Amino acid sequence: MSSLVSGIDKILNGINATHYFVAISSGKDSVALAHIVYSLGYPMTLLHVNYHLRGDESDQDQRWIEHFARSIHIPLKVFDVDKNIRNLSHGNLLQIARDIRYSFFDKEQAKIKNSIILVGHQQADQIENFWMHLFRNSGRSGLKGMAIKKGNIVRPMLNFHPELITSYLKEQNIQWREDSSNAKSIYLRNFIRNELMPFLSKSHPNIENSILHIQEKFKQAEAADLAELDAFNQNYTTKFPLDKLNSFSDEKLLLFMKQFGFKGSQLESFRIFLNAHTGAQFEMNTTHYFRKERNHIALVKLNTSPKFPILTIEEASYLPKKFDKKTLFVDKNKIKGNISFRYWVQGDRISPIGVKGSKLISDIFSDAKISNTDKNNIPIIVDDDHILWCYGLCIDRRKIATNENKEIIKITIQG
Repeated sequence: MSSLVSGIDKILNGINATHYFVAISSGKDSVALAHIVYSLGYPMTLLHVNYHLRGDESDQDQRWIEHFARSIHIPLKVFDVDKNIRNLSHGNLLQIARDIRYSFFDKEQAKIKNSIILVGHQQADQIENFWMHLFRNSGRSGLKGMAIKKGNIVRPMLNFHPELITSYLKEQNIQWREDSSNAKSIYLRNFIRNELMPFLSKSHPNIENSILHIQEKFKQAEAADLAELDAFNQNYTTKFPLDKLNSFSDEKLLLFMKQFGFKGSQLESFRIFLNAHTGAQFEMNTTHYFRKERNHIALVKLNTSPKFPILTIEEASYLPKKFDKKTLFVDKNKIKGNISFRYWVQGDRISPIGVKGSKLISDIFSDAKISNTDKNNIPIIVDDDHILWCYGLCIDRRKIATNENKEIIKITIQG
């Protein structure tokens, strides 16, 4: 058994899926992968997409694949791209094709529980991937290269040199088809493969190993950051210290952001948010947002179905010997209009017991170290004239009941 075959066998054994969908294009990489999976006896189905981008050549590819599938008695599913899609003249054609391809793969894979999708990326693809991300200024997340396994996608040949793949096909006397468009350097990947790498390899024979070494270092660095981030997330779940976040490298901060669905393009704006004024918000999605507090950022759930507190107002015949923070007693004869509750607004003032004059509600919150997030959920009890009570924090002295009062109103809050 060759190192290529045994290496693929080891990876598939480790995955232990119930079924393997192999993406095939008639090129040597995918043909070799399909034949090896077949020879190892794994349950499999071939998947092919016909984009019709090369006219009759695309149809010949499909017919060749159909013949190949019949020769090894393996089921094949073909997705024929609608002409309205393939005639799309705007956008990134390669990205559009990729989206179509993987959407088809995902739908087929979802039909069989515990199945996996195998694609034929190999070592040269990994190196080309490095250059493509370098030109796009992708950062470490892109430069580290592809992973052998990511989600439901597995690349079992990723660490193998293309010469090993060619040798396997020749030893097995297996034919394949060359895509004529690969010889044209009109796409960046083709330019890297056909011109850049051959040019660099002449003067720097070890360039491929150097790139693979760099990618490995980036992977190790990311693994270390992920381990540290795991420990960070165990200590902080909804409130994240600003000093720690500001100390993160761009790469680590980006990993933190990606947990919440952010993209790399948002890194700079997130850095600005970390140093914004208290109360600033950073939108995430339709359910959560980040809010800037004094020393941390808070993960806040949007109040899509608000739960209002229950306000109970009743008459009382006497005052209790001990008062609690959940009950207020006021003089009925001093109340103007109706008693109700609301939430605070800028400029609200209260006249606290034991304090001359009045005080801003915002200062009451500050003294109690109430976060900007929490203060928006504290009920303010009012009549038509004054604030009576900042629930749980401060009572207004002007309308509280005393033992001399004959008519007392008892106010309680639940929820």
